Amino acid sequence: MMAREIGSEFWFAEKGTEYRVPEKTYLSGRTALTAIILDLKSRGVKSVGLPDYLCESMIEPFLRQNIKPEFYTVKRSREGLTVSFDALKFFDVVMLVNYFGFMTDKIKRLALLCQRLGKIVILDLTHDVFSSASNHLVDYAFGSYRKWTGVEVGFASGRRSAQLASWPVSNEGAQYLALREQARNIKRIFVDGGYVDEELRHKQLDLFERAEDQLDREYISDTDASNKSRLASLNVDYIKKRRRDNASVIYSQFQYIKTCVPMFTEIPCDAIPLAVPVLVPQEKRDSLRAYLRGKGIFCPVHWPVPAFHKAGDDAFRVYNSEISLACDQRYDAEDMAHTMEMIKQWEIITSE
Repeated sequence: MMAREIGSEFWFAEKGTEYRVPEKTYLSGRTALTAIILDLKSRGVKSVGLPDYLCESMIEPFLRQNIKPEFYTVKRSREGLTVSFDALKFFDVVMLVNYFGFMTDKIKRLALLCQRLGKIVILDLTHDVFSSASNHLVDYAFGSYRKWTGVEVGFASGRRSAQLASWPVSNEGAQYLALREQARNIKRIFVDGGYVDEELRHKQLDLFERAEDQLDREYISDTDASNKSRLASLNVDYIKKRRRDNASVIYSQFQYIKTCVPMFTEIPCDAIPLAVPVLVPQEKRDSLRAYLRGKGIFCPVHWPVPAFHKAGDDAFRVYNSEISLACDQRYDAEDMAHTMEMIKQWEIITSE
């Protein structure tokens, strides 16, 4: 049965066998990154090399803690995104990102080179939370489960000598979690087929937005016991398989579509996709997203161009042309085929 809507916020977490909750948990990925930054500060670190294709929310914690962000170049190649080791060699501390879960092997090779040269490496696992392939090669790793399922849990880890801060659940953190829970409960009524009027639907969207504003204001907090409990019973095997299967359906349809091209030419054998990133001509992206939104298909962009730095040419083009197609475990092959069929319809309409 096809989903009533595809994409946007999660409203539940998949229950399954026991999943090991990380030792260090936090309210969000930003909170987890802050714990790492504070440990770096205690070691005298004053600057860090970040990729020039990055979410602004991953830059802000460095600025908040007076660590200078400098940027290395992410290139767009025929196969996907690439980072050369030459781009990293000028930094003592670098952060690597496994974009959309498609670059596990490349990140592993870069981390190994950095390790051999004595660089401090931070690995952002937000796009790859269920992989540990490179963890033993880096000094710190962090991420968030929020974009993967219906839990609000960030996590961080470090080498044995790392002293990662912990915080209790703050009042602001509790308010954020309460807003997210209220929004999820309303969305669950709608998605599961119950009656919901437009006023209630707008309230759900408003609650999610208010929660995000709350997180932007203050994110130093742990998550709560309820979210840790949901994470502890997560059906990870199901999540991994369904995401790969759904992504494969999407990839099978690219041969019939001219306007959208996949950011990566294939799904690596070790990839657990966060989403399927595609590139659309900049002048057509808003039109496509609006058309799909009208069909109940919500495609976020990764990411708006950050205000904190000037991206290189390749990163700038990706910022302005990328959209992410949902392939997560809430959906099945029929939903993926429907998404691609709607893109085909949009191409026909806009070519007339």
